[in-house]
Amino acid sequence: MPPFTKGGINRGFLKYFTNSGSRNPNPDFLRAVGSAVRALASHARGHRFESCTAHFFFEIIYIMDRRFELALKLSEKAGAFLRGSRDNPEVAQTFAYDVKLKQDRESEEIVISGIEREFPEDGYISEERGGKDSRSGYVWVIDPLDGTVNYSRGIPHCCVSIACRDGVKNEFGVVYDFFRREMFTGRKGGGAFLNGNKIKTSETSGLKDAVICFGLMKGEEEIESGMAVLKSVALRVKKIRTMGSAALDLCYVAAGRIDLFMEVGLQPWDTAAGKIITEEAEGRYIEMDKFGMTLSCADNGKIDAEDLCGNL
Repeated sequence: MPPFTKGGINRGFLKYFTNSGSRNPNPDFLRAVGSAVRALASHARGHRFESCTAHFFFEIIYIMDRRFELALKLSEKAGAFLRGSRDNPEVAQTFAYDVKLKQDRESEEIVISGIEREFPEDGYISEERGGKDSRSGYVWVIDPLDGTVNYSRGIPHCCVSIACRDGVKNEFGVVYDFFRREMFTGRKGGGAFLNGNKIKTSETSGLKDAVICFGLMKGEEEIESGMAVLKSVALRVKKIRTMGSAALDLCYVAAGRIDLFMEVGLQPWDTAAGKIITEEAEGRYIEMDKFGMTLSCADNGKIDAEDLCGNL
C-alpha cells in the first residue's frame, strides 16, 4: 500500500499547506505541486485510496489549477499597464455620473486576450466587451478597471477584478490594487489572502462601532435609492466611507479594514471576485431588493447585514 493513508501523505501535505500559506501559492509553487501531483498519480495507479485521501488528492489538483495562476499573471500585467498609464488618462466616453476611459478597454484586452489564448473554450462576462458563451463550463467575470473615476482623477484607489467559476462549486476571485500592489485572492474552501498572507474579517460585533463603506452607482435611480439607504443607516454606525471601488470595498471587509459594505445597483463584474474573497475570509455577502433596486451588502460575519438591510 503506498503512503496515501490518512496519517501519511495527507497529514504531511495538510501541515505544509497550512503552515506555509500555500493555499494562495505563487506560480513557482503551483508548478512544483503540479510535478508532485503527476508523480503521485503515476505511483497511485492500481491502488485503492481511502475516501479522505482521494478527496485531498483532488484538492491538490484544484489548488494548482492553471486558471488561478493565469488570473494572477493577467491581473498583474493589466495592473502594470494601468500603473504606467496613470498620468495620461484618455476619456473615451462621458456620462452624467460616470466616465469611460481608453484604459478600461486596453486593460480588458490584456485580460481577455490572455484567457482566450490559454483557454479558448472558456466563456466570460466583462464590463466593457460584454459576454461570451462557455463551451468548457468555465466562466470568467472581469472588471478590467474598477474605480475608473478615481483613476481618471489620480486617486490611487482602483483595481483589476477577475473571478472564475466552473458552474459546479469551484470558484476563485482575484482583486489587484495595482497602486498599492495589494493582491487579494480567495478560492472556494481555501481561505482568503492578501499578498500570500491569510486574512479574515474584523471582530466588531456592534453596529454602533461599525465603520462601513457605502457606494453610489451611475444612474439617477441608483443614486436616489442609495441616498434612501444611506439616510437609514447613517445614524446607526460609527463612520461611513465612500471610496469608489466596490471590488476593493469588499476586499476591505475581508481584510478587517471595514466592517460592512453597502451599495445599490451593482453589476456582476463589480462583485464577483470580492464576494468570494469576503466569504472565504469568514464574511457574508447578500443581495436584496430595496427601494426598487438591488442592494448589495457584505458584513464581517458578526454584524448581521441581512437583518440591517431587511429593516431599512
